[in-house]
Amino acid sequence: MKSKSCKYFILGKRAEFTARLNFNSDWYSISFSVKSINISVKDFSFLESNSI
Repeated sequence: MKSKSCKYFILGKRAEFTARLNFNSDWYSISFSVKSINISVKDFSFLESNSI
């Protein structure tokens, strides 16, 4: 079993944050939906797989 930790800091007043994590085999895709907000990601490592 592999455990991955994701740390994200959100700075702003009113903002809507939606994060979807899909874990599949060895890779996982992340979808972020942000509206008027500044996001600072620190220590964030993931595999990039672009498949349209």
